[in-house]
Amino acid sequence: MPRGRQCSVCDKKNVDTTAPQGLTCTYCGAVFHAECSATFSKVGLDTLAIVKEVCTPCPGCEFALRQLPAKVASLEKRLQDFIEKTESALTNVLSASHVAATSAVQSQCTPVNKDVDKAVKEALSHQENRRSLVISGIKESISQDEDARFVKDLFSYLGKKDVVVVDCFRLGKPLVTSSTPKPRLLKVSLANSNQRTSILKKAKLLKDSDHFKQIFVCPSYTLVERIHIKSLYNTLQSQQEETGVNHFIDRRGPVNLWTVKRKDLPKVPSVNGGFTASASNCPTKGN
Repeated sequence: MPRGRQCSVCDKKNVDTTAPQGLTCTYCGAVFHAECSATFSKVGLDTLAIVKEVCTPCPGCEFALRQLPAKVASLEKRLQDFIEKTESALTNVLSASHVAATSAVQSQCTPVNKDVDKAVKEALSHQENRRSLVISGIKESISQDEDARFVKDLFSYLGKKDVVVVDCFRLGKPLVTSSTPKPRLLKVSLANSNQRTSILKKAKLLKDSDHFKQIFVCPSYTLVERIHIKSLYNTLQSQQEETGVNHFIDRRGPVNLWTVKRKDLPKVPSVNGGFTASASNCPTKGN
């Protein structure tokens, strides 16, 4: 037999690859004798000649091929575990991002919501005040019903018996530190703004009554309006002290358009029909 390459299995004999019994591994290229392979040792020469043209794995590669399905299955499992862990990590990241984004949106929306709530409260307060009055000078009573009866008597004196009093209550807490505490302001809510206007137009008649001459009726103002009115009174006082000339508050138009002007302080009817003889007649706190 012609000398050839050394058998990769028995490592003792030369392999003549031109003979049917001399095989070359299809996968690694190693040469080996057919009788050194458990697979090809019992195959006839004619069959070997045909097999050589198709696939002849050496014993080492044949063993590896037999292990291949198990290795593929193991790799598939490892790959599946990797995919699941990756998906879980991505889910956590997205969830954390969603929480962070939601928190960021909420932090941005909170001031807006507060502004909206503030605007709604101011609108409701303004609507409520458009049909409400504040009355000063009424002595403290022992019950709210007694205050309501006094208000009805006052409205009757003004010729407004048909005015409907929806609610009336004292503003603030009663003063108990003084033996003769100043009576708290009384806020009166009417059915609508027209009834309030009709009362304010008649309020100047109270000064002619012995029973009601110490009573003053004014519109109910919002907090913003009260702050503006207080500022006007402070400005009026400071300007009169500085110039020595009387000033007055021009009450034409909405409260935010009222201004202080030079002139003797007259009895000025407000845009809502109210009447005050001086700056102290119209309360600006707590109404």
